[in-house]
Amino acid sequence: MLAERFQLQVHRETKEIPEYALVIGKNGARLTGAAAPDSETRGSGIRSGCGQMTGTRATMANLAFALTRQMGRLVTDRTGLGGRYDFQVEQAPEAACGGPPAAPGSEPAPDMSERPSIFTALQERLGLKLEAVKGPAEVVAIDRVEKPAAN
Repeated sequence: MLAERFQLQVHRETKEIPEYALVIGKNGARLTGAAAPDSETRGSGIRSGCGQMTGTRATMANLAFALTRQMGRLVTDRTGLGGRYDFQVEQAPEAACGGPPAAPGSEPAPDMSERPSIFTALQERLGLKLEAVKGPAEVVAIDRVEKPAAN
């Protein structure tokens, strides 16, 4: 329909784009193997938000996917680590976290600006590193498009 109405013509091509490679840091990984699943353990994966990332029975592929969403750039797992891991990482949030104001008389929220960047937090807490690399990605290139004729 788009091709007919807009005279749209496209093709696919491979381009080198900036991405991150998730690798083991120079001092080795510091990950804790996940406990065996039981009836109390319902899920696995990664929950993240507001400067926290918690992995429950998570794989390195899960971590790479979560980091891709957080970083806005493809993250590929090049750790070579199999298995599942439990972990928690606290880092400076990318954007201000909204939320209700603290109740009168309650403890003030910790200053999240003092938390390390995601790069530092991954290195210090998990022994993993994000390296900036270029990698191939398939993209759709538009060859031709025209304004549609009036109906």
